[in-house]
Amino acid sequence: MVPAGHAGSEPRPGFTIEHHTPATARVEGALHYWNVPSYALTYASGGVGWTSRLHLYASGGRQRYTWKTQPGYLASPADVRNQEFTVYVRIHQILDPATSR
Repeated sequence: MVPAGHAGSEPRPGFTIEHHTPATARVEGALHYWNVPSYALTYASGGVGWTSRLHLYASGGRQRYTWKTQPGYLASPADVRNQEFTVYVRIHQILDPATSR
């Protein structure tokens, strides 16, 4: 599956990369993966950091609730519920050495 936001790809229903950050397909030996760069973010609390956000809309709908207001799902009862996802992250460089300790 080609993520939405990948150069030359068609948007994929139910999946987006925030800020239209490009995803680049990579291969190292037998390992096939996608590389998605981070972008600067200011949190509601006033803190700053870096993030990469990928959104999965299992029901095909858009997010209607937040973690504070959700009734067990973010868009519809057909959403992914009670799931655990494992993500492997490779850091390419430290962007803010003062807060990376």
